Amino acid sequence: MMQFKQDGIKSFKGLMIGVLQVLVQGMGDALQTIVDELDNELPHPGPGWESVGKKERRLSTLFGLTLVISRRGYRRRGGNGAANGLFFPLDEALGLASEERFCPLVQHLGISLATETSFRKAAELLSSVFMVPVSHQQVHRWLQTAGAEREGEESEKVSAAFERGEEISAGTRVVPALVVEADGVFIRQQRQAKRWQEYKLGVVHEGWEATSPDGKRVRLKEKACWGGNLTTDSFWERGVITLANRYDLTGLERVLLNGDGAAWIKEGQAHLGPAEFYLDPFHRNQALRRGLEGDLLSKAQSAVEAEDWSQLESILDQAVEAAKDPEAKKRAQDTRRYLKANWDALGDWRKQTGTQPAGAKALGTMESQVRHIAAKRMKRNGTSWCPNGANNMIQLRLLAQAGSLDSWLDGRNDARWASSTAHGNGRVASEALNRLSKADPAGWLRAGLPYLESQSTHTPLGRALKGLSRLRVAS
Repeated sequence: MMQFKQDGIKSFKGLMIGVLQVLVQGMGDALQTIVDELDNELPHPGPGWESVGKKERRLSTLFGLTLVISRRGYRRRGGNGAANGLFFPLDEALGLASEERFCPLVQHLGISLATETSFRKAAELLSSVFMVPVSHQQVHRWLQTAGAEREGEESEKVSAAFERGEEISAGTRVVPALVVEADGVFIRQQRQAKRWQEYKLGVVHEGWEATSPDGKRVRLKEKACWGGNLTTDSFWERGVITLANRYDLTGLERVLLNGDGAAWIKEGQAHLGPAEFYLDPFHRNQALRRGLEGDLLSKAQSAVEAEDWSQLESILDQAVEAAKDPEAKKRAQDTRRYLKANWDALGDWRKQTGTQPAGAKALGTMESQVRHIAAKRMKRNGTSWCPNGANNMIQLRLLAQAGSLDSWLDGRNDARWASSTAHGNGRVASEALNRLSKADPAGWLRAGLPYLESQSTHTPLGRALKGLSRLRVAS
C-alpha cells in the first residue's frame, strides 16, 4: 500500500489526489487478489497443451496504479500456440491483447481525448491529470487502430450491400422529405506527392428544430453524417446505407441535395434519385462577390432574390464587359461560367413545388459541419496527415459528432471480451466485478494504512483516510 508524506500535501487538490491514489491502490490490491483467484478457477485449455507456470504482466491504469497480474501460461506440445507460442487463459478471458501495457479504460480515455485535441496534448492530459505515463506516439497508435476498425465496419456494410447483394437493414422512421448536403475538406498531406487531399463529407437531416424559446437558434433535426477518403461511388453508397438504416424509404416523397456544384456531389442525384439538386447559397454568394462589385453586385443579388434569371444573365454579361483589367475580367468570366454550370440549381428550394418540413430554412449547413467534423481538429497549427491516418481520424470524429463515440468504444471492448468464450471463460470479467463489489474497503484501508498509525493521523489527509477506513459496503 502506498504512503504519503505529510509535507507532500500542500493543497485541497493535493489532498484529493492523495485520497484517490490510496483508494485506487486499495481497489487495485483487491482486484489483483480476485483476478489471481479467478485464474486458478479457469479450466485447463485441454489436450495438447502443457503448463509453463505463472508469468507476470503489468497494466498501467488511472492515478498511477500499475496492476501486476500473475497468471498461468500454456504452450502446445510440439507446435505453436498463441502469440509467442504461449496461451494465457486469463488474458483471453479479460480481452487483454498480449503486448498491451495499458488497461482498456486508459485506451478509451486516450482515444476520446485525441479526437478533440492533439496526440501530444492528449498524452499530457493523461499524464498530468490521470497520472498515466504514456507517450503521444502510443495515443496515436490507439486512435489509428480504433479508427481503422471503424473504417473496416463501414467498408464491410458497403461490400455486403453492393458487392455481395445482401439486404440492407431498413430503418423505421417515416418522413416525407429529407435534406442531404455534401462538401469536401482539403487536408494537408504528409509525405505525399499531392500536398493536399480532398476528403468527402455528407450530412442527412429531417429539417430544423428550435433550440431557443424565440426560435432564432435552430439545429438540424435527426442529423447523421458519413464520409472519408472515398471514391465518389463509395461515398454515395455509404450515404445510401446511412439513409436506409434510419428510414422507411417507401414513405419518402422528396430528397433535396445541396452542395457547391462539384461533379461528385451532383452524382448523388443518381444514387439518391430522384433527388433535386440546389447550389449551396454560400458558394453562390461567394462566386458573386468574387466576380462582381459595386452596383452590378447589388443588382445581381437582387436578381437572385427575385429569381429573375434573365436579369441575372444580363448582369453577368455586363460584368465581363465592364471589367477594368484582365484579372477582373477573368474573375467575372469564372463567376459567369460557374453560375451557368449550375443555372437550374440557383433557386430557393422552398419556392418550388413539393413537400417540405415545418420551419424550413435556406439550405447550406455544410460549412459549419465541415468545420466541426474535420477542420477543427485536423487543420489547425499546420497539422499534416497520411491518407489512412486522416481517414481513421475522420471515422472517429464522425462518431464523436453523433454523440456515439463512447458507446462505440464500449462496444469495441465488449466485443473483445465476447471473443473469450472459446474456452468457456466469457463471464470472468463479470465475476471479477461481482466479487469486487462485495469487498469491504474498510478492511484493506485498516489493514494497509500505516500512515494512520503515526502522528500524521491528525493531518487533513490522515483525518480523511481515517474516515474512509470506517466505510461499510451496503449489502
